[in-house]
Formats: sequence, structure tokens, C-alpha cells
Amino acid sequence: GFILVFEGESDTQTAWFHDLPALGIPGAQNWRKEWAEYLEGLTVFIWQEPDAAGAKFVAKIGESLPDCLVITPPVGRKDISECHLLGD
Repeated sequence: GFILVFEGESDTQTAWFHDLPALGIPGAQNWRKEWAEYLEGLTVFIWQEPDAAGAKFVAKIGESLPDCLVITPPVGRKDISECHLLGD
């Protein structure tokens, strides 16, 4: 299985609306490395928003999930909620 990881709870709710398994972290600094054990056995995709905070979010989680994969939004989009609102 897989899980999508987002910075923010509202993006997680958007993923759930589309029947996608998702986990929302309220900011990069709130990630705890011990949470990685709950994701064992899953392919973890981290959504990287196109700003410095997005890069920090991926770097912080990547420290404890080195095999994670990164998703970047389409050009001109910030997050999955914006993609949803614009019909992507």
C-alpha cells in the first residue's frame, strides 16, 4: 500500500475526498521521527509545496523516512487542495 503525506490537515481532507490514503502533519517542525514506525511497509509519498517551507518539510520527514518519494505539484499550483479546486 501507499500513503500521501501533506503539510496541513486540509490537504489531507482533500485527499480523503478522493479516496486517497493520507496523513496530515501540521508543519514540518511537528514531525516526530518515532512516527515513521507507523508507516512501515507503506510506500510514502510526500507532497512538496513549491517554497522553502515545502523543501524543509520534505527534508525533515526524509531524515526518518529515507525511502520516501516526493510529489511536486503542477506548475502554478501549491497544494492538492488548489489542484482540486482548479479541476486537476
